[in-house]
Amino acid sequence: MLGELIEVFKLIIEIYKGNVPLTQVYTVVAVIAGVALIDIIIEIIKSRESKNILKIILESIVSSFIGFTLYLGIYIFILRIGGFFIEDIDTLSNQDIVWIAIISYISFFVLFTFFFLYKKASNIAIKGIIIGCHIILTALTMRGMNLVWEPQVELPIFVMILTILFNTLISIFFITF
Repeated sequence: MLGELIEVFKLIIEIYKGNVPLTQVYTVVAVIAGVALIDIIIEIIKSRESKNILKIILESIVSSFIGFTLYLGIYIFILRIGGFFIEDIDTLSNQDIVWIAIISYISFFVLFTFFFLYKKASNIAIKGIIIGCHIILTALTMRGMNLVWEPQVELPIFVMILTILFNTLISIFFITF
């Protein structure tokens, strides 16, 4: 797990050096900025009293950066473990794994709000339908982003299954706890 976090920090250093394709750089910056912007809006709406806006902005940027880094580290760790058992994952390059992890984070963040319906649902059948819709939408989101964006990586079916399971379980975890 620590090795994957170090790998993510190496990616950040490579971005700083300019050794990463610009598509990935723009995507990482846009994702971190988007998450931070949503967090800023939520904090401003939540707190009715006057707060230091600069402090809220800095906290949001730092927390979105830390969340992004941790998500990528955990996701890459799970893919590495899956690579021991599944041959398709083992054939992916490090650049491809990072790109798949970025796409997975985006699909997680976009569909995370969907799980607020899961929390409000009282019937087990409705919760099952929400989980089913989340699974289908995660697969469609990842596949669509991979087809539209530049480094169109071949997504093995087992990577999609691992991503769907990981995103669904982490969404349920965050909503429940």
